[in-house]
Amino acid sequence: MIITGHGAFFDEILIFGNLHRLKFCVLYRRDKRIIAVATANCDPIAAKMASDIEDGVDYLFEYPEYITEVFPDRPFIGN
Repeated sequence: MIITGHGAFFDEILIFGNLHRLKFCVLYRRDKRIIAVATANCDPIAAKMASDIEDGVDYLFEYPEYITEVFPDRPFIGN
């Protein structure tokens, strides 16, 4: 499992994949901005997202293609 970013104060999570099968990507958001990511068995997503978080890339209305290619289904949204 890889965690990147700083998600201590998030107000929403987006879960792509399957937590029970240990292949997932969890995006932590605050005010609709992605601030951290946790992944299992999809490490390239964590690396790319870390770069996007550092660069301040904003994904307000769509998800990165490198996530939707691996997880084509809509994410589960929680808080």
